[in-house]
Amino acid sequence: MSLLLPENLSEPEKTELPSADVIRRAGEATNREVNHITNVPDQVRFQAEEIKQVFAESLESLKAEGWEAVIDTSSKTRISVDQEEKKVKIPSERKLGRDKLRALIAHELGTHVTRRVNGERSRLMILGLGLDRYERGEEGIATMREQAIAGKVEEFAGLEPHFAIGLAVGLDGNPRNFRTVYSVLEKYFQLKGLLGGKEQGAALLSAKTNAWNMAVRTFRGTDCKTTGVCFTKDIVYREGNMVVWDVIRDRPEEMMRFSVGKYDPANERHIWILNTLGISDEDLTEEQNKEKALDEAIDDLNI
Repeated sequence: MSLLLPENLSEPEKTELPSADVIRRAGEATNREVNHITNVPDQVRFQAEEIKQVFAESLESLKAEGWEAVIDTSSKTRISVDQEEKKVKIPSERKLGRDKLRALIAHELGTHVTRRVNGERSRLMILGLGLDRYERGEEGIATMREQAIAGKVEEFAGLEPHFAIGLAVGLDGNPRNFRTVYSVLEKYFQLKGLLGGKEQGAALLSAKTNAWNMAVRTFRGTDCKTTGVCFTKDIVYREGNMVVWDVIRDRPEEMMRFSVGKYDPANERHIWILNTLGISDEDLTEEQNKEKALDEAIDDLNI
């Protein structure tokens, strides 16, 4: 392992994990936001079709018109939200435990879909698609909500994709291609498996699968041969998770606005835009009440 890892990495900057009080505060705010869509059936394991049904019911609770949950028969292994097609895609072989399912609902529907829907309903409709460079805040809030539901933060989210990208671009001065990054990741996942109690054979088998999937994700859109070239979007998971926890610690009142649309709560320019336009949680509630009143009026006319 030591022969594969970079030798000249500098000492990382120390970043404190959120305190128990901050996690509790985030958990209370998260439950207020997503509790109505995370009440899933009391069973141990969910198959793909069952996950689809739960997601469909949650979308209905969100009143996310035009959105649907579908089974994805491609080779993808992760549940994902397609903003363009307005679809939540569940891989056909995906299986989830109840706690993980609740966390993913908070991540995918309670954040990605909700911020899209609410943004389109706000007085600044571009919030539905997202202000520039909103992704850091988007994934930061989504991953924070997963952690808040679990009630613990043992590590900031997104370590492994951030590690893989760092290896590829050569933060240690040594850019790498697909093959070299894969070889490091395989050893990393094997060690992680062994430390987690897996037998040597099982640890190696799962390490090969995890390393391959991570390397494919890191180098998607490239020829995989050129060193130092990869898809860097996934750095936003870890960096976003860090800055969002900082926001909750330093400006907890901002949590009330996390769902108004796709913006980065750690971006001062985004905050200036929302404050200047008077876009707040109360503004969103007002717009939703207007929409509800209009729907009721239409229903009365149809009687």
